Amino acid sequence: MATTKKFTIFKGENDGKIVEATTERSLSPDEVLVRITHSGLCGTDCHFRKAGIALGHEGVGVVEAVGSSCTTRKVGEIVGWGYIHKV
Repeated sequence: MATTKKFTIFKGENDGKIVEATTERSLSPDEVLVRITHSGLCGTDCHFRKAGIALGHEGVGVVEAVGSSCTTRKVGEIVGWGYIHKV
């Protein structure tokens, strides 16, 4: 059974302003929810500032929840990631 989580994001609006928003979604079995403590913004984020999506794609944070089939991450673990580019 998927767990539903509510969380806060910062996203760009159509007028280019950055706004705080709350969203809710279910955590899939193979996903983790990370509370981001530090995130960089770069030129890529400038391109998406008016797209209405969450900004920042390289960061560090603390795992808050794990999906039911996740075996490599644990709640409380500090994690980090870089830009992921699908080829």
